[in-house]
Order: sequence, then C-alpha cells, then structure tokens
Amino acid sequence: MRRDHKVEYRSRERITAFATKVRELTGFGNHLSFDICAFVEKKLPEILEHMGKGNLQVILYDKGTLDPGPAHVTFSPLALHMEKDVWWNAKMNKTLDRFIVAHEVGHLLLHNHFAKPFSEDPALRIQFAQPENSAEWQADTFAADFLLPTEIAARFPDEDFLIEECHVSEKLLARSCKR
Repeated sequence: MRRDHKVEYRSRERITAFATKVRELTGFGNHLSFDICAFVEKKLPEILEHMGKGNLQVILYDKGTLDPGPAHVTFSPLALHMEKDVWWNAKMNKTLDRFIVAHEVGHLLLHNHFAKPFSEDPALRIQFAQPENSAEWQADTFAADFLLPTEIAARFPDEDFLIEECHVSEKLLARSCKR
C-alpha cells in the first residue's frame, strides 16, 4: 500500500500543461515513445538543477533488500530509489515499469520535502481531501500525461497501435483518450 501525502493543490489541467512543457523542453514533444531511463539520467538532472532542487542521485537496489516497494524518492538528499529490475525493465520498454519511473519523476518535479503524510488510520483520514491534493494522484496524472499526452492519443484511432508504439497499458490509454 502506498502512503500518500497532502501537497499543494494542482488541477489536472495544470499537471497536463506541465507534463507537456517538460516533454517539449526535453525534445520529446510529439514522439510516440522515448527512453524514460535516458531521460532520468540525462535530462531530468538539468531540469531539477534549474528548479533549484539540487543534484539527483539514482540509487538502484535489489528487490526486497534496502527499501520497501519498487521505487520512491527522497528530497534530502534528492534521490530516486528504484529496484534494479524495475529500472532495467523500463529500459526495455516494459509498460508497468515505464509508468513506475514516470510516476517517480512526477514526484521529483512536482513535490518537495514539505509534503505532509495522510494518516494511515482510515478513521483519522481527512474525509474531504480532493484528489488534487494527493501526491500519489498528482504523480499518476503526471506519469500518464508524460508518457501519452492526450494530443498524441487523439491522433491515432488504433488503440493497439498506441499500446504497442507508446509502450503504455490499456488503462493508461483509456485515461488519455477519455479526457
């Protein structure tokens, strides 16, 4: 179970515009697919430096050893922690693993160490919190828009082609097409 954090309100439109801007700044613009790991290694550090967030470290670990779960980020020091298998599978364009990497990129770009954790006790959770205040919702939204912008999905009516060429899941495709 992922632990969520309350963060600054960001609308879907704002996150979509930001993901589009990042794609454009890095030269991916209208590309159907790109190497998400090369982006993390080469382009993301420049963006984070420009944002004043510091130097990014990528820390790979064996499944079930150092850290729980397939991936997470820290802000002090600024690091992307990821299972080696997830990283290598993302390099091989495995759908879920690409999404995991893009999700963590969303956290790195959108969030900081000031995020406040939601209570894990359902009785204590804020009942009126909007998804737009959820760090996990924001990172998922960023990842979906970063991997498959609505504009690209709209240009290609063949869903099987999009799934194959963009290396995305049917669920992500449905999300991109229904906006």
